[in-house]
Amino acid sequence: MPHYQSICDSKVALHPNPIGVVEFYGGQFFGQLPVGSYEYLLQCLYDAGYTLIVVPYQFSTDHWEVARSLLRKRDCVRQKFPELKDVPHFWVGHSLGCKLIALLEASTTSDNKFQPPQIHRLSEDAGLTGILDQPSLLLAPTLPDNDDLIPVGFIGDIMDKLNIGIKPTRPETRALIEKSGMFNLTGIISFASDDTAGHVGSPEDKDVPWLIKHFSEPDHKLVQKQLPGGHLTPTGNEVLGYVISTEIVAGFLILPDIEKPPRELEPLAISLLEKLINRLPESKRAKRK
Repeated sequence: MPHYQSICDSKVALHPNPIGVVEFYGGQFFGQLPVGSYEYLLQCLYDAGYTLIVVPYQFSTDHWEVARSLLRKRDCVRQKFPELKDVPHFWVGHSLGCKLIALLEASTTSDNKFQPPQIHRLSEDAGLTGILDQPSLLLAPTLPDNDDLIPVGFIGDIMDKLNIGIKPTRPETRALIEKSGMFNLTGIISFASDDTAGHVGSPEDKDVPWLIKHFSEPDHKLVQKQLPGGHLTPTGNEVLGYVISTEIVAGFLILPDIEKPPRELEPLAISLLEKLINRLPESKRAKRK
């Protein structure tokens, strides 16, 4: 059972013999209370040998600033626990949380600097390192735009005119990903009934099929699997021997989904992380005691 400490504006569970550090960032609703909302997934990651940095969702339309905050929290935790110095870092996101991880990857240079586009760059960025050689696992990834935040078109237009809309937009985010030479340590798990992020077979206006198509190019070496379930399948708590998660019905109604553990998701996620670990150079893998 992970014991969480409040450190660096995050919930941190230190594994006694970690094979890696997972920094987790969830969706905009359930991610606000991530330890409770994703309890079963996080428990399984901890049991598999990962120290956890669980970052509560920060509501902001400036996703560049949120991305920076994830780097700051990573560095803050590692400074407080020098024993993690040689333990590899991993990123696991769900839904909108995956966009923030994708922004970090797309803004990482070959010499591991964090370098957003010039228009979004701040002086403090010079002191931040990127996520080179830090694998990421994206669960039902979305790259949301104003229309996803407020599905009324003219309101999104007004937000952009007032310079309070989402930055970067979906087209801008996709363009950054296309230009990036990174994303060669990326895994995606999609869900067959996910109408929010999409799934294998969805049209490419959905983010999952677009990402899979782009990352399927040979230089990316995508690790990808699809499971039964919907957009909220990664959520869930174990209660009285059952995992109770939530599900979207009819596009908006959220109902409980009850499964007997183990679910398919957690063993698959751990397996994909293992594959990504094995892609790291031997010198960058944690040595188990």
